[in-house]
Amino acid sequence: MKVVYGELETKSKFWGKSVEVFLYGCEVLRTKPWGDEFRWSRATICVSDVILGNYWIQVYGKVKVMNAKTGEYAMLNFKPCRGRKQDRGLCDAVVYDAKGQEVWKIDGSVHESLTVQLTPRAAAARKLHSAPPPEVIWTKEPYPEDAAMQYWFTRFAIGLNDPADPIMAHVPPTDTRFRQDQRALELGEFNRSTTEKLRLEEKQRQVRRERAARGIKYEPLWFKQVDPNSLAHLPHEKGMAWQFNPDYWRRAEQRDWSVCPDLYSVDGVPVPPTNVE
Repeated sequence: MKVVYGELETKSKFWGKSVEVFLYGCEVLRTKPWGDEFRWSRATICVSDVILGNYWIQVYGKVKVMNAKTGEYAMLNFKPCRGRKQDRGLCDAVVYDAKGQEVWKIDGSVHESLTVQLTPRAAAARKLHSAPPPEVIWTKEPYPEDAAMQYWFTRFAIGLNDPADPIMAHVPPTDTRFRQDQRALELGEFNRSTTEKLRLEEKQRQVRRERAARGIKYEPLWFKQVDPNSLAHLPHEKGMAWQFNPDYWRRAEQRDWSVCPDLYSVDGVPVPPTNVE
């Protein structure tokens, strides 16, 4: 059994031709059978050519993945690209043991494949005459046939917003899969998407104005901001910490979402997600 949780805080900066999004926080993966706890940060996201041309997105920066139980860790380096398509997605990494000694080296591209190879020192420690040749450990799945019509999403990404997913009967009405502007964009209905997006934004502004006029402070329903030290944040991990409210699961079981705000309805009438035949 695995448990995944984390917090994410975003900050952005506009550079004229590009927008950088800085991600602060920590994500954690716990494997209960073995007691391992892997913790990692996020790299920087950059959207380039936002004014002219076809904008494109890249991820760059250094990411540390650490096993808090053993002290082993990896340092990943996502390399920035200056425009050439063949340079996009390049990365490398070094995996260290608990003593800080290099054991594995990883190289490749997140757009194609990654290889791994023992370092000479690690090979000698295993009584090998030399390090074995690099071995492919991951290969990117091919895009769906209609990828160009789906914004080059992977099959997994496309399925995340599937309105026919059986889980839709159990999620709150605030779930983003109920957003009609998002669904219209996926269906290629750009005019309807723009109109609906503007309607939702004005609806949100009106709610904020009413809340401010009544002196009501907004409080999230399912999370509470807490002292980072209370959730075992490590000293180098920046960002806020949020504690989950388990009342969510009780309401999901009872399908009682009466406490949820009205985000997407039109004059109080819920808007169901649009399906594709």
